[in-house]
Amino acid sequence: MIKNEYYYEMNELANECRREWFINENVPIDIFNVIMNKFDDVTIVFMNMENISGASTIIGKSKLIFINSKESYARQRFNIAHELYHLRFDNRSVTCTGEENKENENKADQFASCLLLPHGALCHYEKINHLKNNWTLEDIINAEQFFQISHQAFIWRLRLLEKITFEDYNKFKVSIKNKALNMGYDTKLYQPYHETNCTMGSYINKVNKLFDKDLISPGLRDELLLDAFYYDKVW
Repeated sequence: MIKNEYYYEMNELANECRREWFINENVPIDIFNVIMNKFDDVTIVFMNMENISGASTIIGKSKLIFINSKESYARQRFNIAHELYHLRFDNRSVTCTGEENKENENKADQFASCLLLPHGALCHYEKINHLKNNWTLEDIINAEQFFQISHQAFIWRLRLLEKITFEDYNKFKVSIKNKALNMGYDTKLYQPYHETNCTMGSYINKVNKLFDKDLISPGLRDELLLDAFYYDKVW
């Protein structure tokens, strides 16, 4: 059985973040927009990291999140929320390989799940769609498309709250890309957001501001942008 001992604590932390960012708990969250507009010290780096889903580190006053560019858009959203927990509440550098402190990883997973889909929003969604403990695969796909949450994260959440049985959990652990397509959905949720190396967030903004203020030369600006994979922005 999946342990939910930190679930409600992590849900409240996630809701505190939403309130701070003026995001209603019942609406989907654009985690990339949050990074770009609610933080001035966080940079996301997408790169192929083989078997590592994500990592985060703090360098001085700057915070870096590394995301596996080969994973799906939904999974990348979850991983960013997971790393935000480490940066905000752990305040430490982490490489998430599955071999870290199990308690902190469990908390980070539950925080990420609740940030993307708060408990209250899940209960409200269940109520208006008459889904009290009778979730089908079609219902799951509809919900994860609405909240933009990964399939594995969502069925894990439903099992955590005992809304589906262990047998259902195993039955639903399938690739659902074609099923979603047949239901009329775009499949971007199941494909990488950035499949190639890419950087977004404060780093690019700071480099360009330094250049605009004549604090760095054109050559250094280009070098810094190349380091961040901004090949098309170098003249």
